[in-house]
Amino acid sequence: MNTEVSKLKRLLIVALLIVVVTTLSFGQTRLNVGAKNFTEQYIVSSMISQLLRDAGFRVTESFGMSSFVARSALETGQIDLYADYTGTA
Repeated sequence: MNTEVSKLKRLLIVALLIVVVTTLSFGQTRLNVGAKNFTEQYIVSSMISQLLRDAGFRVTESFGMSSFVARSALETGQIDLYADYTGTA
């Protein structure tokens, strides 16, 4: 269990670093974090939001979306990121 948590932490940090570097490259300081409509998504996306706020970003949250809506929002730029599992996106 502990190794799963540390793997998740590493993955989350890497993903956030990619988002931060990409965002800074385009000069954007506001990010919209999305989440699907179940508890784990709310928790992980809230963690992402807090980490981004701590890094100096202004964060808007759009939580409670279905898979289709979250994917569409990501593709159209209505949200900048959301956590997902490999194979379900």
